[in-house]
Amino acid sequence: MRKTLLVVTATVILGSAMAILFLREDGSVSAEPKCEDPATIPTCLGEWGAANIQTLDLVLDTLTERTLQDERFADGCHPAWHIVGEAAGREYPIDAALANWAYGCAGGFMHGAVSTAVLRGTLDEFTADIIRVCMNYKNRPEVVYLDCWHGAGHGYAQVLRYPESLYACIPVAPGAKEFEWCAWGATEELVEPFQNDPKVRAEYEPRLELLCNEITVGQAACFRAVAPMMYISGRTFSEIYDYCATLSTEQQPLCAFSAGHVLGMNWVAGFETPDVCTRHEQLAERCAAGAGRYVGRLAEWGVLDAELVDKKSFGGICPFFAGDLRLACQRASDEIRAVELSPSEEQALTSTWWNNDQP
Repeated sequence: MRKTLLVVTATVILGSAMAILFLREDGSVSAEPKCEDPATIPTCLGEWGAANIQTLDLVLDTLTERTLQDERFADGCHPAWHIVGEAAGREYPIDAALANWAYGCAGGFMHGAVSTAVLRGTLDEFTADIIRVCMNYKNRPEVVYLDCWHGAGHGYAQVLRYPESLYACIPVAPGAKEFEWCAWGATEELVEPFQNDPKVRAEYEPRLELLCNEITVGQAACFRAVAPMMYISGRTFSEIYDYCATLSTEQQPLCAFSAGHVLGMNWVAGFETPDVCTRHEQLAERCAAGAGRYVGRLAEWGVLDAELVDKKSFGGICPFFAGDLRLACQRASDEIRAVELSPSEEQALTSTWWNNDQP
C-alpha cells in the first residue's frame, strides 16, 4: 500500500473554522486525525484531510484506509472526500491531484478536485486538461469514467453562469453519455443553492416553468433539476406531473422522466404510490422509468438495505407497476444499476486499485 509520510510544518489556512482543530500548539498541522465520534467522523475526516492537503499522499492513504475499514466513515464518505478533493484541486495541477487516488465513495474526491481545478488557470486550460484527464479513465469501470465528466460539469459551473456552464460541455464531451453526465454536473449546481439560498430561490422560482425553454441543448438535465426545484418550492408530485403534460411533445417525456425521480423519492419516504404515473397515460412509461432510475440507484448504493427491508424484498419500486410500466421501470433501474457500484463492488474496486493500480 502506498505510503508517503510527510511532516507539515507550515500552517494551512482554510475557509473552514474546523481546520483550527487540527493545529498543534506550535501552529503546525496535525498529522494524525482525531476523529472518533461516530456522529461526526465523516465531517471530521474531511476537514482533517483538507487541512493536511499539503501532505496529499498521507491524506489519500489515511482516508482510503478508513473508507475500506471503517463503516462509520464509509457510510457518509462522499461529502468528506469531496471537501478533500476541492482542496486538492486548488493546491495541485489536476493530474498531480489524481495521480495516486483510488476510486471510492462515489467518486467524491475526483468530483471535488475537478470542480476546483478550473480555478487554477484559464477556462481553456481547464478544458484541455479535463479532456485528457477524463480520457485517462476510459478503460476503467464505466462509473469512474462518467464521474469524471460529471465532475467537469461541476467545474464549469464554478466559473460560468447557467446555462453557459452546460453549453461548455458540448465541445468537450466525446459522446452522448459523456455529455449527459457533464450536463447534469453543471445543472445540478442549481439545486442546492435554490434550496438553501433565498436570493437564488427568488431569482429562479418565477422562471421555473420556462427555464428549460431558454436553452438549446441539455433539456434532459434541465428538467432533472427543475422537477426537484419545483418540489422544493412546495409543488406536489401531481402538480409537477400536470405541468409536464402542458409542455411540447419533445419536452413531455423529459419532464415526465424527471417527475418520476420525484415520485421515487416520495415512494422511498413512504407517502406516494406508483399508480400516480397513470394520471397521464401518454407519459406513464417515462414516469415509471424515472422512478425506476431513482430507486434503482439507491438500491445499488445499498440505501434500501437497512431503511426499507420490506420494499427491498419485493425488488424495489418496479414490481408495484403493471405491464409496460413495470418493464419501463425495470429497464431504467437495470441500466443505472449496471453503471453504479454496490457497496461491496466499490470496496473491492477501491482495494484493488489502491493496492495494485489496476481497474
